[in-house]
Amino acid sequence: MWDTANSTTYPEMRNIAYDVTSCFVAIEASHSATSSTLVFAFKIYIDFKEHSQRVSLTTDTWTSVQRINYMCVTAHYIDEQWKLNKKIISFVPIQSHKGDAIAKALEVCLVEWGIKNICSITVDNASSNDVAIWFLKSKLVSWGVHMAQYLHMRCIAHILNLVVQDGLKMANLSVKKLRENVRWVRGSPARLFKFKELATLLGVEDTCSLVLMFLLDGTPRT
Repeated sequence: MWDTANSTTYPEMRNIAYDVTSCFVAIEASHSATSSTLVFAFKIYIDFKEHSQRVSLTTDTWTSVQRINYMCVTAHYIDEQWKLNKKIISFVPIQSHKGDAIAKALEVCLVEWGIKNICSITVDNASSNDVAIWFLKSKLVSWGVHMAQYLHMRCIAHILNLVVQDGLKMANLSVKKLRENVRWVRGSPARLFKFKELATLLGVEDTCSLVLMFLLDGTPRT
């Protein structure tokens, strides 16, 4: 359990303990649950401070439906039991998606948790992240971190998504025509019945009916 001795040995933990308590009390008033949360946060802090060799970070930002900008930071590390851990160490609102705002939020997170021995930081390919990582590299160098210039990692999932999106542009015209045909057939019960008749005549298995789906932005898709 968190006590005065711990706050003296690890003074940086006082800010973390205060933040965790404040956030948790707003959700749950249970004293025992709050204490266990503090113990959990302190264990993670000890892992960073004494047990883990290197810490890899992943982070992303987004805007909520309330138009509030948020940033989440996840730490990945191997503990003294040789187990791979993945812990969310920051979930905070930020001023904007600009590089300087992201960099400052990351710096605050690293200072509060006492993390200096960083292996990599994985972000998507947004230009603002390039600015943020450039700023953070200079900070880490001033903290005495070696090989800080190699910590920038680009998210492979985001890269693959960009590749697929670019490739689909070549098929946009064909897909558009197919969607228009599906919409036309489904627009009339008589046309849909005739379509099923022709499918049966040609021996096409009718495993499912024609479906026209819509993406979140209202774009139809089959």
